[in-house]
This record gives sequence, structure tokens and C-alpha cells, in this order.
Amino acid sequence: MKSFFWSGVLLSLIVFSGSSSGMDCRLGEKYYIQAKSATDPLRRIEWLHRSIEVCSNFNSWYMLGLLYKNQGNINAAIDAFVQAEKTAGPSKAEARALARRGELLAQTGQLFQALHALKLA
Repeated sequence: MKSFFWSGVLLSLIVFSGSSSGMDCRLGEKYYIQAKSATDPLRRIEWLHRSIEVCSNFNSWYMLGLLYKNQGNINAAIDAFVQAEKTAGPSKAEARALARRGELLAQTGQLFQALHALKLA
């Protein structure tokens, strides 16, 4: 009887923590959509940071990298593309992030690192 009770408690905790994570990612997706619809780049960056804060995901990191790149903030863009690589699911998404990082590294004169990133892409 005790083991049945503890099994039920454990199962409840697992279900609750899983649904909490799913809810965070749904909220993160809403923030990502807000970022896509915003016209002000600073507002877009703010929404993307909110999205990443609740659920780190490829799309938000990738868009953040593009926005930083467009602002000329190359180091922040590279960092965002590195995070996009880490959260990329399919290999195509990872390759896109690697290619962008390689492009930015080449622009900053870091040719060896750029070549390596582009080769991986």
C-alpha cells in the first residue's frame, strides 16, 4: 500500500513537471510570435529574450542573432547563433546557425574559426 502511494506521488510530480515545461514553451512561442510581429528592433529583442527566458529554443536564438547582426553587434550575434546551434533540433537548423556564425566570424577576421564553422555547416 505504501509503495502504491509513493508511486502515485512520483507519477504526479513527473506529470506536473512535464506539463509545466510544456506550458513554458507555449508561452515562449507566444513571445516569439510577438517578436515576429513587432516593428521596433529593440522591442523584438526584448520579446525574444522573454521567449528564451521561459523556453530556450532555436527560432528565438536564431532571430536574435539576425537582429544583433543587423545592428552591427557581431559578438552578441555570434553568441546567439552558438545558442541556436545548441538548441537546434533538425540538422538543417543547426547548419543554418553554423553558417551564420561562420559568416560573422569571417567578417571579424577570425578566418580559421569561420572556416571550421562553415565546414561543419
